[in-house]
Amino acid sequence: MFAKRRLSIARQLVAAINTNDADTLLRLCAPDVRFIDSQHSVIEGADAVIRAVGRLPSLDAKHQLVIEDLHNTGNDVRLTGYTTANDARLAGRCQWRATIVKGKVREWQVYRAESGVSMARLLSDNGYVTRQQVAANDEKSAEPVLSARKSAGG
Repeated sequence: MFAKRRLSIARQLVAAINTNDADTLLRLCAPDVRFIDSQHSVIEGADAVIRAVGRLPSLDAKHQLVIEDLHNTGNDVRLTGYTTANDARLAGRCQWRATIVKGKVREWQVYRAESGVSMARLLSDNGYVTRQQVAANDEKSAEPVLSARKSAGG
């Protein structure tokens, strides 16, 4: 696949995440796609990733990826920019890597220096919490909320 095509797929992926476009995500992602957050937590499989992205608006309605630069390196597209969000823990400078093989996103990884919250754990089927639950947690991390949910059977 040509470098311009991979760059186009990466741009489409970001747009689909920002607009919560499940159909485009399904078209772009390989069935075994992996989302890896800045704390190395993973969501695997296209259906699980699409469900997780669908939960972003209820976690933080202002959450958006803003891309300032992107370039192709082999099968990877490297993106640089930042996220916006009402919750300061979800906003900040980021880099992303999209591994694109045979026209499909195989891996989407987030890199953040200040990675206080695991997006994969917040948005996965097993760890999903609402922004109200995150806001109710007076710690800098959502870990106590997730632990409380698990011990309560949630």
